[in-house]
Amino acid sequence: MLQQIAVNEFKKHLKQAEEAGKINDTNRQAQELEKAIGKFLEMEKTTQRQLQVYIYRPYRDLGRLKFIANSFEEARTYLDKAQRLARTIDDADNFDNICNIKRMLAHCFIVLGLNTKSKTDIEVAKEIISNLKKILHKISLESLVDEIEKEEQIIKGIESNEVYTTIECDLPFPIIAKENEKITFVYKEYECFIEISMKKSPLCPWIVDDHGYLELIEDKYGIANHSHVTLTMQGYINPNETVVMNDSSIFLPLYFGIEALNKFIEVYRVSTKHYWVSRLSDKMITNFSCKIMVGQIELRNVPFSGHGTYRMSSDPPQLREEQFSRLVKYLEKDQLPLWESLLMDAKEYLVIKRYREAIFAINGAFENFLKIKVKERLSRVLDPEVVKSYMNGHPTYDEFFLKDYVNEMQFNEAFKKGIIKYIPPSTFHMIKKCHKFVPFKVSYNKISSMIARIRGNRNEIFHGEDIIDNLEYIVKQSINSFEELVTLFDD
Repeated sequence: MLQQIAVNEFKKHLKQAEEAGKINDTNRQAQELEKAIGKFLEMEKTTQRQLQVYIYRPYRDLGRLKFIANSFEEARTYLDKAQRLARTIDDADNFDNICNIKRMLAHCFIVLGLNTKSKTDIEVAKEIISNLKKILHKISLESLVDEIEKEEQIIKGIESNEVYTTIECDLPFPIIAKENEKITFVYKEYECFIEISMKKSPLCPWIVDDHGYLELIEDKYGIANHSHVTLTMQGYINPNETVVMNDSSIFLPLYFGIEALNKFIEVYRVSTKHYWVSRLSDKMITNFSCKIMVGQIELRNVPFSGHGTYRMSSDPPQLREEQFSRLVKYLEKDQLPLWESLLMDAKEYLVIKRYREAIFAINGAFENFLKIKVKERLSRVLDPEVVKSYMNGHPTYDEFFLKDYVNEMQFNEAFKKGIIKYIPPSTFHMIKKCHKFVPFKVSYNKISSMIARIRGNRNEIFHGEDIIDNLEYIVKQSINSFEELVTLFDD
């Protein structure tokens, strides 16, 4: 009884898949085929053998749908099962269809082999195509013959290292180069070729005819023109793979493309003295597409739109009430605290991936904030003149590190003669003094750890050393730790 129910469910899903196929509802068709195969696999072996003649087409059709959707891992599984079933079922399909299954299976092995850098998968694809070539004269469908020969050329191209990943995109500003001339450079292990063309900006306030260009000097924001870039990298970059970047992800070709373009832009800025050209971030890229070429054959073509997080609303964006109140309050001030502006600079640099500048900015914000807030905090309990003297680095006998070896009179005499000099207090000394007179809610050690994170790799970056660690992560830690420190001084 249970087996009959499973059989009925199996046939029902096959019928629904057929109906979905008639109206080209491929998503529903694939779902119904998956359900049908699932029901088949739940059956007892004897029942499966009785229905084996009916299961070939679901595997074949689902494999084809997954293949069209570029889901090559799943497509390989279903197509492989279909071609195995075709060997055991008499008249399962016509000859051309069976050959096409094998051709698609070979293509799956090619793409998956490139994705995983598996030479074994490429060899399997090569063997499948080689076997198909032996029976090519028996295939009646000319387009299938062409596809098989194309797969053969792809394999030869892979073996001769003729695989290229091409990234095209628009930049929001112009990069002035030589029109239609390739520039070659190396990024990591990839040899790169870049072509840059100029496009007129829709923001341009002047109408220019089709035969002319208007150039705005130092056009940082693409008011008059912007650029279209074609970047070709020798090698295969999986267009479906993503890179996790702390709190977001980005397609691997776009990630590599931005990194390679930023290397180019950095050299371009210095060599041409076009200092206004900015480094790129993923939020600045539009009309991005990725194409994989093997020799002259297009293996993949993946169009993308924009990147980033968007919000949809029926109303125009506007400030929240607390943001608006804060804006009004700040407009009443004669001057903004420098540290607040530097904090915003650090966050902006983080967005556009200028991590070194972000480290400079957040450490500048930290130094400025600390001087202001330590003075305010100590002034709660100490005489303002005492605090001023301390902040200026006026030495005191009680805190002199050699007090065990000189008396107070000798100390004062040495100070008058300039032997003992003004020494502004260190960061940790200021924190320790604050904690002594106006204790924080957390321990001194906890604050010291925050400061260490704020300063993360600061000295190495200042001195131009190469940083192997994840700079984006370091910058985020620095900013978050600084904002946490700010809240400690608000108590």
